[in-house]
Amino acid sequence: MGLPDAYVETMLREAMARRSALRLVATGWLGAEVPRDELVNDQPASKTLVLDVGETLHGRSLGPVFGPLHLRLNSLAFIEEGQFSDCMFFRDSTRRVAVVAPFPGVTVPVASLMIDKAEAEAIRVVLAAKLTPASKATSSMSPTNDVSNGALVSTITDAIRRTVMGPAHKHLGTRTSAMLEVFYSKKTKWAPSTREQNMRMCAVFVELMDDPVVGAIDRDMIFEFTRKLLRLPQDLRNVRTKHPGLSLKKLSELAEKEGWPTQNEARAARYIAKIGEAFVWATKNDYMLKNPAANAAPEQVSAVRGQDKRELFGEDVLGQIFSADWFSRGGGEKTTRGVYHYFQPFYYWIPLLGLYTGARINELSQLYLKDLVQTKNGTWYIDFNLEGEGKIDADGGQPQSKADNRANDKRLKTVAARRIIPLHPALTTLGLPEYAKSLSALGEQRLFPELKHDRLKGYGKYAGQWFNERYLGRQLKITRDSTQTFHSFRHTFLTACDRLEMTDRIRNEIAGHVRGEGQGPTVYIKDRNADLLAPHVAQLVFALPHIAPFDCAEGIKALVDAKSRKAKAVAQKRRHQ
Repeated sequence: MGLPDAYVETMLREAMARRSALRLVATGWLGAEVPRDELVNDQPASKTLVLDVGETLHGRSLGPVFGPLHLRLNSLAFIEEGQFSDCMFFRDSTRRVAVVAPFPGVTVPVASLMIDKAEAEAIRVVLAAKLTPASKATSSMSPTNDVSNGALVSTITDAIRRTVMGPAHKHLGTRTSAMLEVFYSKKTKWAPSTREQNMRMCAVFVELMDDPVVGAIDRDMIFEFTRKLLRLPQDLRNVRTKHPGLSLKKLSELAEKEGWPTQNEARAARYIAKIGEAFVWATKNDYMLKNPAANAAPEQVSAVRGQDKRELFGEDVLGQIFSADWFSRGGGEKTTRGVYHYFQPFYYWIPLLGLYTGARINELSQLYLKDLVQTKNGTWYIDFNLEGEGKIDADGGQPQSKADNRANDKRLKTVAARRIIPLHPALTTLGLPEYAKSLSALGEQRLFPELKHDRLKGYGKYAGQWFNERYLGRQLKITRDSTQTFHSFRHTFLTACDRLEMTDRIRNEIAGHVRGEGQGPTVYIKDRNADLLAPHVAQLVFALPHIAPFDCAEGIKALVDAKSRKAKAVAQKRRHQ
């Protein structure tokens, strides 16, 4: 129920006396944003604002204006019968909005103005003390409402919106968060980790920019988003974990106060790219006219070549990695209690597979025994595919969503990553096929059943944590600066392939990269089979310390111990939930 006109005007006068910040929501007025430095005495430099749709104002195209705008207090000098008129509002201290809809300026009811809740409460207390019994009685009455002029303006404005915006006019008042929910629902092919990352990074835009309506998102807002991003703490995820409940604004203030490192331009560009992906979808689905984040990331020139961002493993580092006792013994060593507490079979096999296949760690960690195949000619090879039986794990967990269950529990980075790689003779000599047969006899289905599954990052998460942090970092004392990780095996392998002068086609087949350009390489020319690829892989030679063949019997015992520890850890976790 509305307030009487007299009360509204009284409240407005009190707000003016307190110099309160007054705002209103623009709902499709026709106008353009003009930087303040192009204005003279806070007025447009041009003498007239009588413009038509499609024309420009100071080089800015006229279009519908949406979202919250701030009011100039001197606008209220035009108050007449509960309304005021103005042609100039502002977004912030640097941007003014010149409005013509469809005649110079707009007429706005003073009852539509807004102020902060705290300010409104303070004014309410003052006014409540001044209310007489008579005025209290009239407060329950509805004011007269002559909407004929307002309806006319609304009709004309709506017609302008439809003409300028087309189908997108229907969604201009949609909040960004609501648009993102629809966007996420359409991305059914995303891996869980991709979904989590996109939702987390887009949520930063929603929070920093106060969940704007999509019609208010423009280039200037993206630039403002960039400025706010660069004030956020550098390691935002960890900082939010350590300071739960603090808003991004508070974290920015804390970072400035404490002198913490903040986001750099490269990181800010990633956030802009993520929200930009959503805007691309929005433009294709009539939520927006164009993507305001396109090419809006901070300009940056990388001082590091792509090939230098991660190093290969040189001969000295390979010597360190493969000098562990489980390589020289062909297995782990028992503790005094007779268990393999400090060894699991993947410690031995995954680094060797990484070196001799160049495969990614998650590709190796998720392998089934049936992915290790032998041709009629006796060539052993690994088939990297998306065929599996579903998540098999000691915790008995099930996929938590349809996205988790898609393609069972396997993931490949790209379509091109479906490929076969012949086993290097070193891997067959060390006993990988024999170990796979031992696992099959035990009733296992996976090559590395000791690895736990992570809903977001698959089986490779824990193998990667072990190799990168515990083994390279803690045990071998190799600096953890992201230049040398398990992925360095891939660089080492492909560099070795290049030195053998393999053709690009063969190297791309083995690496799981796009085979070439055009219909010939990508459609008509088929990949080589394992028998044809095997001679190329067999040429690879790496200088390594002595590595003993794997002791399958002891390996199975170590596997049983590892699975037992994992099952106990899962049971203990459940008891504490």
